[in-house]
Amino acid sequence: MAIGKAMRNEKWIVEGWLLPGAETRLKKADLIIDLDYSGMRAMLGGLKRWWMFRGKKRPEMPEGCIEGQAIDWEYLNVMFRRLERVGIEAVIKPFKKSKKFVRLRSHRETKKFVRTLLKDR
Repeated sequence: MAIGKAMRNEKWIVEGWLLPGAETRLKKADLIIDLDYSGMRAMLGGLKRWWMFRGKKRPEMPEGCIEGQAIDWEYLNVMFRRLERVGIEAVIKPFKKSKKFVRLRSHRETKKFVRTLLKDR
């Protein structure tokens, strides 16, 4: 399903890198969650994801897409050094002071936030 079509539904979730079209998606979102984990945490998560799914389709990936057999050291370096954060910060800047923006910096904060969401249901 194309993202534009999914966004016409009452409920939808976009996860991961948002470009291109991030501004449109963020404007329409009810909630923006920025997982701003440390570079080490991000890199270790990338390694774990690769190890678990190497040569297989990850659950969130479309049919026909599989995780590579070889590790992409350049990608891990980008995560570790947080090189993608410059682009992310530029995209989220207009939304950071809104009530719909939440920044979570650790797994502990994320778990606490999710518990709060579940409690409100």
